[in-house]
Amino acid sequence: MHNSNINSKTLLTLKNITKSFSGFYALKNVDLEIHKGKCLGLVGHNGAGKSTLMNILSGILQSDSGDISINGHKYKSGYTTASARSEGVYCVFQELSLCENLTVTENIVYDLRGLPSFSWKKTVAACIKEKLEEIFPNNHINVNSPVEELNLSQKQMIEIARGFLEYSREVKILILDEPTSALDSTSSQQLLDYINSVKEKGVSTIFISHRLDEVLACSDDIAIMRDGEVIERVMASDVSKHDIIDKMGQMEVLSTATDEKIVKKSDATVDSKSGRYLITSKQDKDNILKIKLAEGEVVGLAGLAGQGQTEFLYQLLFKSNDYNIDSDCVFVAGDRKKDGIFPLWSIENNASINVLKKIKNNVIINAKKENRVSERWKKITDLKTNNLKNNILSLSGGNQQKILFARALESDSTIVLMDDPTRGVDVGTKRDIYSLIKKEATKGRSFMWYSTEIDELYLCDRVYVFLEGEVVAVLNGDEISEKNILSNSFVKI
Repeated sequence: MHNSNINSKTLLTLKNITKSFSGFYALKNVDLEIHKGKCLGLVGHNGAGKSTLMNILSGILQSDSGDISINGHKYKSGYTTASARSEGVYCVFQELSLCENLTVTENIVYDLRGLPSFSWKKTVAACIKEKLEEIFPNNHINVNSPVEELNLSQKQMIEIARGFLEYSREVKILILDEPTSALDSTSSQQLLDYINSVKEKGVSTIFISHRLDEVLACSDDIAIMRDGEVIERVMASDVSKHDIIDKMGQMEVLSTATDEKIVKKSDATVDSKSGRYLITSKQDKDNILKIKLAEGEVVGLAGLAGQGQTEFLYQLLFKSNDYNIDSDCVFVAGDRKKDGIFPLWSIENNASINVLKKIKNNVIINAKKENRVSERWKKITDLKTNNLKNNILSLSGGNQQKILFARALESDSTIVLMDDPTRGVDVGTKRDIYSLIKKEATKGRSFMWYSTEIDELYLCDRVYVFLEGEVVAVLNGDEISEKNILSNSFVKI
């Protein structure tokens, strides 16, 4: 492994960290150093071992072997979450950990010490509000609101702000595991700017993301993982996105979304090839731009996060009276923890739940048929598991997302509603998903696709830009551009 020459103080060293699950090695003799006041980018495909390594650093998992040295203290064993916190190590997890029934302020309080007895709520509210505004200016989050009333992007912002909060504690190392996966481009840039600003205060960050442009924008150096090992460490200034993917071992599938354009149409009205529209807005509000989805189309939903895109998808899913819906719909959740996976079930059960009619004999599920379905999708999506009978939570977040996508495409539903479906998915799998969408659209399947990644919107035949719960712009064909999307995302025309 090549180590970059960094002159800053070594704050933490991981040496020979190994971890296995049921005979499957998630980590193999991993060595890693973290430097004070630096951002380390950690990249690799889904299942490469990134989250497992960070769970060990956070004290949630115990390594089978290896040492952790931090702030001059060496741990051969007994390194726990309490140890991590005492050393100033905190983590913002990819899977959100907020309690939905509590307010934002109430979610923050248990993490802090030394609060005043009677005015704790006011103190905590002021602290988290200030930190949110510091990282995400103009976020419009009410810290006294129950978390369940917030959208996924706002929840992500709260998790991030809580991680950086320093009331009664010193944050020395903050792990950010896919922190921008639910954020739009504006909020993501705000976070990247903040990460760069805290370096001057000596705060170190570990930034894990499949959005490689973002990794390059905030990292000082980058550790590349593959199959449970750190295969190389490079200076961020010395590599490009193509270089990183090449080192990850997947250069042959590198492609931007624009290379996978689903259907090229010159007609700005984007009429259905069959003349059949599966979704149309009812004509009851003449001042509102109408939404249409034709057979075989891929239609994108754009705009800043939290502007009503997800709520619109739910309206379609539950057959709102505001729309004419001429087919069955299936849903790919963006918030997989809340709306996607069945956490007590196996990978196999999660993959096949939408197609019980296909896999049962009378009223009994045929185990062989169920296994054939899941094995096929394991191969198609390159799922990282050694046993489909394992619990769904044994998979990384990105691999869980693959299962949700497989579940939807295995169904017979003609309309696929997608709420940021590639959240936390690596670049190779994204390419595979794009190809699957293209193939299914060619067969006549239709997709309504909300994405926080502008590149993915280039895949669409038409894009509707949302602002404050309404469609404020319709972009067709060559009109779909970052400039047009962003210019319509802030001001109603």
